[in-house]
Amino acid sequence: MLNDHPGVKADTRDKVLAAISASDYQPNLLARQLRTAQSHILLVLISDITNPF
Repeated sequence: MLNDHPGVKADTRDKVLAAISASDYQPNLLARQLRTAQSHILLVLISDITNPF
């Protein structure tokens, strides 16, 4: 479920879930990363790949 907030009524939750399935909604991971400021991406920068050290 999206957020599964306890303050949402069951009939409202059912309507939202029905709209999600009807529209084939897929969460945008890039937007979520921007919103949470967490990307879980590790960057490795190598200046010279031919140097074994």
